[in-house]
Amino acid sequence: MFGFWKIQRIKAKHVILGLFRSLAFTPLVLAFGAVYYGLSILNTHSFSSELSVLDSIYFSVITVATVGYGEITPLSNTAKILTIFEVLFGFLYMLFIITIFLSVFLKRQMDEVKQEEKSDT
Repeated sequence: MFGFWKIQRIKAKHVILGLFRSLAFTPLVLAFGAVYYGLSILNTHSFSSELSVLDSIYFSVITVATVGYGEITPLSNTAKILTIFEVLFGFLYMLFIITIFLSVFLKRQMDEVKQEEKSDT
């Protein structure tokens, strides 16, 4: 039978694999941060304030997490387009991660159902 308590039975290797995939996203966030920083240097009016390296990474993390506190905002068209791409990629990436976790969970559930059917016969 399907139940919430069976979620705990997912093997540790699947959780570790999920964490690894999540950490694999870090270079992309850092890459967007570097692009934001470079854009801020090339055009000081691209954002609501000049960005330091930390501000650029912070803006990238806040953008991809869709938190958007609003203290740093893109002003130039280039900065807006880059921000849109990062948000869209963030959504697609999170959808990918959720799909992987669900497929692992559902495969395990289906394997258990098949095993129960075999033991009943």
